[in-house]
Amino acid sequence: MLTRILTFTLAAIASLFSIAAAQAPAPLAVGQEWSIQGEGLDSVRVVIGHLETADGLGDVVHISVSGIPPEYAPGGVIGHLPYLASALPAFLDTQTGTGEVSPEFENGMAYWRDAGGGAFDISLEELITVLLPASYPTDPPK
Repeated sequence: MLTRILTFTLAAIASLFSIAAAQAPAPLAVGQEWSIQGEGLDSVRVVIGHLETADGLGDVVHISVSGIPPEYAPGGVIGHLPYLASALPAFLDTQTGTGEVSPEFENGMAYWRDAGGGAFDISLEELITVLLPASYPTDPPK
């Protein structure tokens, strides 16, 4: 009887590990395109443009974001955003294929380097729905 219980318990644990492994996201790589988590943000896409280890920050993923609803950002694009590699995967939803970064990506990354910039670790949903609208005038350009 004890053997049966132990066998059943080990089988259940193994099943949980295989479910977790099947749900684990793919390692991040340049060119991957992802959807993000967030209510009303189904059109938003993130493309990974560069991976690096930055002094004082650790691993950083440089992304370009498109498809942002106009109520959050006029033009719907953020050319370059640096994210801590330890934080970003929690905010990504589904890998949708491969994509191209925004034309502004390289200039944004150069500006980030020159300024000795940091990296985000807040959710993409919060960044898009709270921080972006706060950075535009009350009547954004159309």
